[in-house]
Amino acid sequence: MMNKKLTLQILEEAKEIHIELMYVIEDFFEGELKDVPISIDEAESDFREIFYAHKEDIYHILGAQFYKKLDELHAQWHLQYEKIDKILLAKKRVGFFSKFFVKHKISTSDYQLAKGYYHELSAITGEILYLLNASIRRVVALSDSKFES
Repeated sequence: MMNKKLTLQILEEAKEIHIELMYVIEDFFEGELKDVPISIDEAESDFREIFYAHKEDIYHILGAQFYKKLDELHAQWHLQYEKIDKILLAKKRVGFFSKFFVKHKISTSDYQLAKGYYHELSAITGEILYLLNASIRRVVALSDSKFES
């Protein structure tokens, strides 16, 4: 069973991951591609790797309702991000030489569509951060005995 300190560390790290990813995605709209890989597949994400490595303990500590809601929101986040990726990034990933010889223009309508998806992604991120903050408050309030086997 995880201790309180490790549980809080995992929740904080999960928050930091989503905040950082949103900054990276904002930069996409400015035309900046950073070397921060964002997985389209939720099963391959850093969040999942960190959060799900301790699935049973976190499920036990947070309870089914919190855990299931986080899991559901995480899946929604990746589905929404995939829409942005297809518009802004897929065309830029065509090949090594295309970076030098082909200009990738995104139409105004596609850009606006991606911006709309970004606003939806931001709302999902807000819900994830709200749940993570609530989870942190919950863990802080829990007795240390809850973390003993």
